[in-house]
Amino acid sequence: MYALNSYPNASFHQIMPRPFIVHGVGESGYCCYNYLANRNLVNCIAAYTDSDANSHGRYFLSAKVENPDYCLEHPDYPVIITPRKRADEIYEALRSRGARNSIFLYLTPYQRPINQFRYNYQAPVLKKCNELEDAPLLDDPGRVCSFYDGDDAYTREIIEAAMTYRHTPCGCIQPFEYSKYVLSKFFHTFTSYWSHDVESMKKESAITFLDIGAYQGTFQSMFSLLGDRVKKVYAFEPDPNSYLALTKIAADYPEYRERIACFNLACSDAKGEISFESLGSLSSRVLERGGIKVKAERIDDLNLEIEGTLYIKMNIQGSELEALKGAEETIRKHKPRLCIAASHKNNHLYQVPERIRSILPEYKCIIRDGGYLDCYADVR
Repeated sequence: MYALNSYPNASFHQIMPRPFIVHGVGESGYCCYNYLANRNLVNCIAAYTDSDANSHGRYFLSAKVENPDYCLEHPDYPVIITPRKRADEIYEALRSRGARNSIFLYLTPYQRPINQFRYNYQAPVLKKCNELEDAPLLDDPGRVCSFYDGDDAYTREIIEAAMTYRHTPCGCIQPFEYSKYVLSKFFHTFTSYWSHDVESMKKESAITFLDIGAYQGTFQSMFSLLGDRVKKVYAFEPDPNSYLALTKIAADYPEYRERIACFNLACSDAKGEISFESLGSLSSRVLERGGIKVKAERIDDLNLEIEGTLYIKMNIQGSELEALKGAEETIRKHKPRLCIAASHKNNHLYQVPERIRSILPEYKCIIRDGGYLDCYADVR
């Protein structure tokens, strides 16, 4: 197994500035151009290449579009592959033609095509340090790992992989082989929550599930997997459009309908109203400049009826720390099994386990990926 921080290929920023080739003149190529423009590297683009013969000879943004054989004519020019869906195919085609160029993969952090989650894990972990962050960004993977279970090797590897991308000046552009190694090993599919611990869940006699940031529901997989073991589901979704879809989906499960309670509110650290950006999608979030106001409540104030083992999942686009603060009494009382998104903000990779363990020190935290980086915490 490779130590991720000692992978032999040089990272892209280490070989700049020099001429290079960008393969792909579609949407991903355009995103790559913007990414390079923000780093003053556009003038280094010698040419674009594309498999579509109709594009050859035309100009795309800053440079002419050439046949992929252009790469063979300029073996010293690094090549950046931008189309994610066809990345393997393009790579193999270039190598089979005899291209000896260094090949890199561009992983755009801004697009989320359906069923392409394995290329999207970097979206939350690549954001630059924001002046609005309320704690310093940790650069040392060892320090970040110290907030987790030290015996969990997978957590250490995944944190090191994520931070390699986060702290590289051209983090979206990495050596192709390295990128494929990381992506295939860690961030390969979008999976159900607790998918790594299914057998343990099946041993539960009764489960209460809090789905915070429900979108259109996680309860479907819970009922499918665990059936009558799930005694109650509390689903919280502040986005009005997503909440409407959530209630309609819940109504499609008449055999479980009495066990599902849906709430059109945000979970936070105080009762009241908060500004919200309503997109009707997974990206809806609490935002100071949001276009609407939504109701907010503390979990501790809701007097929820808990039967059996409590499971709490939170994926609320960066508001996880506030929601945890508003659930401290519930967590201390019931010692739930937690799955908390830890990648919507840079510092959440360590602040989430830090907050969890400040509530209940006996929690052990690990990281698992299901398309995102999630902090799983358990006292057992």
